Amino acid sequence: MSDTRSLIRSKVKQALASSSTTLDDRRAAEQGLLPLFDDLAYRYYLRDDGSVFIIDALEPEAGLQEMTDATWRLVVLRAAVAEESGLASLIPAHPPGTVECSECAGTGRRPVVAISGTRTTGVCLNCRGTGWIGVPKAAV
Repeated sequence: MSDTRSLIRSKVKQALASSSTTLDDRRAAEQGLLPLFDDLAYRYYLRDDGSVFIIDALEPEAGLQEMTDATWRLVVLRAAVAEESGLASLIPAHPPGTVECSECAGTGRRPVVAISGTRTTGVCLNCRGTGWIGVPKAAV
């Protein structure tokens, strides 16, 4: 985990040094948060302890908020790992009673083609981006 913390801190410093860093991202980086990516609803940030923070696009005045939903936090972390493999230690082991998702081979991501025709990855809908599926109690 110390290598991951060092990687995040280094990337935060890079964000602070970059002239292309947006004002919101700069403010987050000043608080030690690594800008990750955004979607239609949120801008995502990562703290060096693995905590995920968001800025809500519909309520930006609310500022940075810690993401508390464990499943969505994992989805964000998997997307971050897809971009930066050095963050892989942030992904927890499969919980007991689960099996690897056969649709995404446990990555939580699936290849997709964007509207523009660009090949990319998206959240696996089969496992909701976790990389695993719960086993029904009857099967245990």
